[in-house]
Amino acid sequence: MRGFSILEILIAVAIMVSTFSAIALVSFGDQKLLGQTSADAEAVQKAHKMIKTAEANARKDFRLVNDQSTTSDEIYQDSLSVADMPTDPYTTKHITATVSWDDESHTRRNVSLSELVTDFDDPQTLDTCDSSRSGNWTDPSSVSYLVSPGSMLPTNARMAAVNTIGAVDAYHGKLYVVDSSKSAKTNDSLFIFDLSNARSPTYRGSIDTATSTVDGMNAIVVAGNYAYVANAHGANFKTCKPSGNCSQFQIFNISDPTSPVLVDNFLLPTSTLPFVYGSNGQGIGTALFYADGYIYLGLSKTANGPEFNIIDVHDPTHPHWIGGFTIGATINQIYERNGSVYLATDDQSRKLIILDARSPQSPQLVSSLDPRGTSNQEYGDSLYMAGDEMFFGMSSTSISGSPELVAFDMTNPSVPASIASREVGASILGIFVRDTELFLLTSITGMKAEFQMFDDSDLTRHDPEAAPIILPGTGVTVDCEGNYFYVATNNGSQGNISVIGPGT
Repeated sequence: MRGFSILEILIAVAIMVSTFSAIALVSFGDQKLLGQTSADAEAVQKAHKMIKTAEANARKDFRLVNDQSTTSDEIYQDSLSVADMPTDPYTTKHITATVSWDDESHTRRNVSLSELVTDFDDPQTLDTCDSSRSGNWTDPSSVSYLVSPGSMLPTNARMAAVNTIGAVDAYHGKLYVVDSSKSAKTNDSLFIFDLSNARSPTYRGSIDTATSTVDGMNAIVVAGNYAYVANAHGANFKTCKPSGNCSQFQIFNISDPTSPVLVDNFLLPTSTLPFVYGSNGQGIGTALFYADGYIYLGLSKTANGPEFNIIDVHDPTHPHWIGGFTIGATINQIYERNGSVYLATDDQSRKLIILDARSPQSPQLVSSLDPRGTSNQEYGDSLYMAGDEMFFGMSSTSISGSPELVAFDMTNPSVPASIASREVGASILGIFVRDTELFLLTSITGMKAEFQMFDDSDLTRHDPEAAPIILPGTGVTVDCEGNYFYVATNNGSQGNISVIGPGT
């Protein structure tokens, strides 16, 4: 057998080199593919974790489900986008978690996971405010209307030329306004406006809540097809018979907004439990909250019986009292979350009172406190919760350095933990939180009300997020629908509604 020629040897070496090169390329290609697969899997895991966090937030408080701006984690950029479902904007959100990164070849890659989350705990969704802002809120817009004939109201004999507003509620495309007083007994006092154009409410219908008095309502809450209103008329509740001028609260069917119908004048029992009575302004309705078929009704200080009362309205045509708790003071606002009820009161040593109402037949005291630790002439006036965080607003005090706003961690309601406070120099009559922004309605007696906006992540910041909006008259209350606020003020004996939204 002859030996290999030099040419054959060279050819063989070339083949070997080519073969090893191919093996190396395949090997390195597999390694790159494995790395890419690992990056994909980690991105999917990150997106899944964001979805699960959003689900947990939705269970705790549906308003915590908001956009998350892009954050970086090693090679990844994570973001969460949230959009209301057009067919169900109040109870369902579409969430999309996106993770992006550059692979080894510098090609941009991304993974997205989407899901729908629904507010099962509050299907009536009383808070219909968008949980995050949109548009220009560094320079918000404001327009004010008189609640009078020829402005917000039609011109006819049923509309009071002079009236003061008691409360407002924006709910599912409608704005509900109640007078606290009116110029004539037979004038209407509950008004319904359409919010198809959010900046310009248009009149739909109205009704007189009591034909025998000029007194109106102190509070209103709408749920489903019914409006529940707290009656401002101070009767002798021990001797009067249930009527528009003898009841702590009333129920109206508002399924046809052009023609609301009285369903019930509810007078708390005086000769059986809860034995509530009083006169000359005692025992009148002052505050309302609705949750899961129950009305939480707050009263002014009574002569006898509890100021806090729970009424079963699962059947709004047959409401009945089921439980109560004696406060010994007037209740100014009520907020309920997961069976805990928070009361803002005018008890100077117990401005904030927390009750356990998981057994509505027998609510129990959990804790009470005076956030300022003083017994001056201020009182608790407003409440709002976002997740486990509560914002508590108080009336103004002349004491320098005494905050009117305190934020609490309510993870354990029996031991509220103060986490921040702020002095605003005015009484806080309304509070809203939208994502990381805090909106306040503030007012000082005899001075114009203001609508203010702060960053709630740092209440110690002195500069507001936007310049305060000066409103006509003194403040009453505020509510929110979608991306707009509806603020009630009274300028002397004339009520006003101011619509505040994003600027241009």
